[in-house]
Amino acid sequence: MRKNNEKGFVLFVVVGFLAILSIILAAMSNHLKNLNYETKAQMMKVQNENLLLSAAAWANLNKLKLSEKTAGQTVDLDISQLGIINSAASIKVTAIEPEQIKISLTAQCKRARIQLKRTAKTAIDVPKKTKQDIKQKPEASDPNSL
Repeated sequence: MRKNNEKGFVLFVVVGFLAILSIILAAMSNHLKNLNYETKAQMMKVQNENLLLSAAAWANLNKLKLSEKTAGQTVDLDISQLGIINSAASIKVTAIEPEQIKISLTAQCKRARIQLKRTAKTAIDVPKKTKQDIKQKPEASDPNSL
């Protein structure tokens, strides 16, 4: 008779332990879900910042191309090599002054429930064109003259 009471007590302890364990796992599950969402949001912020920095670097390297644009024109950048899916980056020329180009950089990323779009405005100094910068294309009359 005593062994039956001991088995009942052990069963009671095991069921109680399982109940406490299930409550803890449910709480951790909800916390991990929130943590996963926050991690993805933080990752998107970093990717968005990288897109803005890449657009700024492109604008700095292509000053002369941007100086040929008119105010209001937009240049969509090819960001496929960056490996950031569902994202875009563009540069809009807002004003052209003699020694500066004012631009607006836009970057956006999109994931399931999260969409992040950021715009930054900046100005790029454009050096004056010199005779050395303006090069004439060689004439293609004689291919052996190269």
